Amino acid sequence: MATEVSPARYPYSTAVFIKATFASGDVYIGSGSVVGRNDILTATHVVYDPDLGGYATRLEFYVGADYNFRTGRFDSTPLVSLTDADWQVLAYPNQVFQNSNNNTLTQAESQYDVALIGLDVAVGDQVGYMGLASGYNQSIWANSFGYPGGSTGLMYGSAYIHHDARYSTYTAYAYEGSDILDRGSSGGPLYVTDSTGSYVIGVKSSGSSTVDVWADIGLVYDDLIGFIASNDAMLATTTAAVQTGTTGNDVFFASPAADHFQGLDGLDSVSYNGLRSSYEVSRNDTLTNVTRLAATEDRDTLTGIERLKFQDGTLALDTGAGQTAGSAYRLYQAALDRTPDTGGLRYWVTSIDNGESLLSVANGFMASEEFRTLYGASQTQSELLTAFYRNVLNREPDAGGFNYWINELNSGLSIQGMLVSFSESSENIANLAGNMSQGIWLG
Repeated sequence: MATEVSPARYPYSTAVFIKATFASGDVYIGSGSVVGRNDILTATHVVYDPDLGGYATRLEFYVGADYNFRTGRFDSTPLVSLTDADWQVLAYPNQVFQNSNNNTLTQAESQYDVALIGLDVAVGDQVGYMGLASGYNQSIWANSFGYPGGSTGLMYGSAYIHHDARYSTYTAYAYEGSDILDRGSSGGPLYVTDSTGSYVIGVKSSGSSTVDVWADIGLVYDDLIGFIASNDAMLATTTAAVQTGTTGNDVFFASPAADHFQGLDGLDSVSYNGLRSSYEVSRNDTLTNVTRLAATEDRDTLTGIERLKFQDGTLALDTGAGQTAGSAYRLYQAALDRTPDTGGLRYWVTSIDNGESLLSVANGFMASEEFRTLYGASQTQSELLTAFYRNVLNREPDAGGFNYWINELNSGLSIQGMLVSFSESSENIANLAGNMSQGIWLG
């Protein structure tokens, strides 16, 4: 069953309690999520109702809210309250309300039940924001949150979703173990989470006590990305910000100014509100600069940052000796003697981010059919060692090095340990440095 969660921590801090007032005087409640610096994602039917005069005349946004329907008040102060913000909206009323029955939506209507609201306030800089992702056209477990009527706060649920083969919708059923969020959660996000962050894939459109239906944002993904970029013009020019992280995993959010981000310990990332192709990334031994091509004065300086998150994927900067992305790349190359494919590399980087050791990853590579085909099903220590020299270091073994490794193996070093040592050797790091000089694209 759905559970109440605290909006004080990410990604729940991005939850938005929306109060929409229409020309008729009617007031309705909906849910949403922050998906950009000044962007709130919700459903078209939350901001538009043909029976109430069309678009809402007033929208109030309570971000990171803990609203209790039973008492009719907030149990704690919302993280951000926007009761008089300027806003613009991208919505699809003609597609959502196609017939005369405006109280229920068909699958054909629900697939367009998406709305994106641009604000004149950079609320995402204060609470964080989720990314957008498309292409999840299969049955998977995902997450949702919102403010269903009768609840005592922000409610979270997990859902086993099915993608409709004909319409761009997702559906989840209570009988399959999904947590169903009832009325009031309309506009809330359906999202997935990995080591790089949380990504919205759908928007709550309709449902009942036993079923939930979300619009797949993939149908209008390009529209959303374009509007997120264009409505930045609503924001006033800001001054440069200097932000320093903590000893944990920190997520920073870039502004239109020339920011300076300093990460400390942990896995630290900076989120950019645009595609990778919209930015130039340059690095040296001590820092990284990220320049927005459309406004080159917006040149950020980054130190101690491991990942850059763009709308279309993640660029890993942790490429040095012993650093996760670089170690995964080098071990992949060492084990299979080829450039890593993006999907496979992303899988192993995520595994290491989540605590898997390089030895365990090496064991996974050695158990693969590709490794056995490359090195043979059974080889002597000498044959395998010679193959490592040729495939990893691209040279024949020298006598001193060869004898050293044979002695190490005879003293108890595992083949997996030797493979990791070869992949993280100064020679291999130098050989592959050019491949990752500007980071590693994880998609």
